[in-house]
Amino acid sequence: MGDGVDPVFRSWSEGYDPEDDADRAVIQTRKEIFPFWGLDPHYD
Repeated sequence: MGDGVDPVFRSWSEGYDPEDDADRAVIQTRKEIFPFWGLDPHYD
């Protein structure tokens, strides 16, 4: 799953990388879906 690179775990508490495609997808999903379920989309 690392596509030739060793994947490294990084906690959301360390912040997110706005240049990372996966991080942007997670943030966008949280903004769109969490409020629908009454959840706070903010991660901090």
